[in-house]
Amino acid sequence: MQRSLWCPPFIIPWYGTPWEPTGKWKQWSSFKFPERYHPEKIVDGRHQIASGDYPLIGLYDTSDPINDMFV
Repeated sequence: MQRSLWCPPFIIPWYGTPWEPTGKWKQWSSFKFPERYHPEKIVDGRHQIASGDYPLIGLYDTSDPINDMFV
């Protein structure tokens, strides 16, 4: 018997991006180390965000109605 592991998606409800409804970077940088993380910069194909894990769907804006299905 083969088992599959299902992990429901989880979206933090306070993020924003400049290309979606919020219209600016919101919470993807670090309040504690503002000079360390710059989400507008891309390194190795990923935005520099203050997170130990990178979202599988990429950076998202929680104001975008498409994300309502995840929260």
